[in-house]
Amino acid sequence: MPIIMISSPPFSGGNIVAETLSKQMGYELIDDELMETSAKKYKVHVEKFKTALKRAPSLFGMSQEEILKYTAYFQATLLSTLTRDKIIYHGSVAHMMVSGVSHVLKAYIVANINDRASRMAATEGIDEKKALKEIQKLDKEHKKWIKTLFNTDDSNPVLYDMVLNIGQITVEDAAKIIQDASENRRFQPMTYSEQCMRNLALSSRVRAELITIDSNIVVRADYGDLTIQTKAMEKDKEKKITSIREALKDFDGVKKVEINVVEDFFGQVSTMLR
Repeated sequence: MPIIMISSPPFSGGNIVAETLSKQMGYELIDDELMETSAKKYKVHVEKFKTALKRAPSLFGMSQEEILKYTAYFQATLLSTLTRDKIIYHGSVAHMMVSGVSHVLKAYIVANINDRASRMAATEGIDEKKALKEIQKLDKEHKKWIKTLFNTDDSNPVLYDMVLNIGQITVEDAAKIIQDASENRRFQPMTYSEQCMRNLALSSRVRAELITIDSNIVVRADYGDLTIQTKAMEKDKEKKITSIREALKDFDGVKKVEINVVEDFFGQVSTMLR
């Protein structure tokens, strides 16, 4: 069965659509509580994840290196979860972490900003004027975060298989449309697409393991064979290769490791200028 990923700006009703769809289809619903699972697995306080997955790097907040680390931990947990069957995930970032897997249906739920403010006011117990300002602030921060980490705008409809406006249709209508689309043969899992998901899951677990060695490390997996790209100054190349191989010794699912080290030109210049 396909995996369904539902994304939505805050207070757009995406969570309600996901809950309704989960009941209709008998699928397991996973949402931001996955942060708690990830926090336990990587022995990090859950508040770190909540900050890292919502706020862009700042002088008085988290550094980009920290955000990359916690995002890598979350991605590893998410993709391992998505190797299971009959999953609906609702969240605002996961769709950016799954690419090239044909049996993942990505739906984006939108709503009028005034309707969103009304929902927030009712939920938080504040007046709608204040809620509207908070919504605008949340949207601005989210756009900045997405741009920093993924260099894109996740409100772009081309990133999704469908975009549904809850202001125009009911929650039940939206859930029915998504369910009908999920039954299309294009979203049915095949041997190749399932292997693509396993490859992504393995590469994300490996990247999470190596993220403290290099926050910008690139990992690709293909049936257990890894290709890793990292940076190092010439004098540190062998040391970094050794660190990576040691970290991946007896790593579950890994058969072969190829490491490509690109010279860290900026690091070299920085050292020379000291």
